Amino acid sequence: MFKERKAYQWVCETSIYIKNGSTQKGAGKLLYEKLLLALKKQGFVKAVAVLGCPNEGSEVFHQKMGFSLAATLPAIGFKHGAWHDIKYYVIELNQIRDNMSEPLEYGQIRQITT
Repeated sequence: MFKERKAYQWVCETSIYIKNGSTQKGAGKLLYEKLLLALKKQGFVKAVAVLGCPNEGSEVFHQKMGFSLAATLPAIGFKHGAWHDIKYYVIELNQIRDNMSEPLEYGQIRQITT
């Protein structure tokens, strides 16, 4: 879920974490492919990835996965003695339509596909 309010129910926030030393081996791509497919089947129209930056590897990864940079909040978080940006990357999952059905719960799509 991206925000608690009902108006945002068709948008979700994504996160995956790969253990240090295990990146660039295809695990992130595999996880995101499965995650984005499930979110699409659930009926979400957009997914948002929120990145603490600088984080060039994650930015490149999200761009390769089809995400586009939508916004940057400069110097919004303080970590390890420095101020950092937050960047919002967005991917379209389903076309926006009038009279959208509410997104399905994950368990509902599992019942459909199994």
